[in-house]
Amino acid sequence: MIEREQAEHNSQNIYYRSTIGAVEAGSILQLGLRLKTREDIRQVLLRLWQEGKGEKLYPLTTDADMEAEEKFYKTKVPMPETGCLLWYYFIIVTSTGTFMGTIRNSSAARARSTTRHRRRSRLPSMIGARRPRTGSSTPSCTRSSPTVSAG
Repeated sequence: MIEREQAEHNSQNIYYRSTIGAVEAGSILQLGLRLKTREDIRQVLLRLWQEGKGEKLYPLTTDADMEAEEKFYKTKVPMPETGCLLWYYFIIVTSTGTFMGTIRNSSAARARSTTRHRRRSRLPSMIGARRPRTGSSTPSCTRSSPTVSAG
């Protein structure tokens, strides 16, 4: 079984997340997950939840040798065309079970609330998809936060 210390994602590091903070609407976001285990990894998924729309699952792939202890998995996620809130977490399926939840050093598993005060909640990460800039500084989502960003 995968232990929390064996999985790592840091939403504040471009190695794990191609855009830090709010993401431009209509763009592509790359997300990554590092696994340090010799366990038989059957599948790694990203669960993305869009407010008002529901969930989508995206498979992650790796170029690493499957016998290697450390593997980096990644996926590209198309952002919605209009601004919204998105949450995500990773699902790791192994020969001994399925791991979902908090990941070590992971802002992805500790979402900032829209008021930016609750850094350690056990919610999945949020992505604030921004509308393309048109000269207006109006926030793209109907939340009280001036910044809607991942963790």
